[in-house]
Amino acid sequence: MKDIHYDTDDLIAALATPWGESALAVVRTGGEGCIDAVAKVFSDPEKLRQAKSNTLLYGSLREPSGDEVDQVVLGLYRQGHGYTGQESVEIYCHGSLPGIERIMELLRGAGFRDAQPGEFSLRSFLNGRIDLTRAEAVQEIVSAKTRKAQSLALG
Repeated sequence: MKDIHYDTDDLIAALATPWGESALAVVRTGGEGCIDAVAKVFSDPEKLRQAKSNTLLYGSLREPSGDEVDQVVLGLYRQGHGYTGQESVEIYCHGSLPGIERIMELLRGAGFRDAQPGEFSLRSFLNGRIDLTRAEAVQEIVSAKTRKAQSLALG
């Protein structure tokens, strides 16, 4: 059995959209301090640090050398306002597979670890944002193969 590590104090990041070439991809980050950690690689760090919750910011992610990795839109959720109840920044980027890999490497370098499957939902449950029934329904919604199954899972 695979050893799964869940530490709710860690900064975590994961691709929220399927792994595949697409016009857009979404990378979700979370954990206390994630706004500051993402700000380290964002083109306008102070704009991100000072932004209000539930706002979108346009800019780019940059390597420590200053090289641009991708032009992005960031969705900012301060503690208590996002899916997990923790600080969260969602990164809306281009769906280039090499670009997504670079973004994940950039985030690891900024202090994030890869989230385990279901870890964002676990944090949401532990923080009282969703109950156990809703936490279990998330996987059913994601894995639904028919409209009926998707509709039942939403219910």
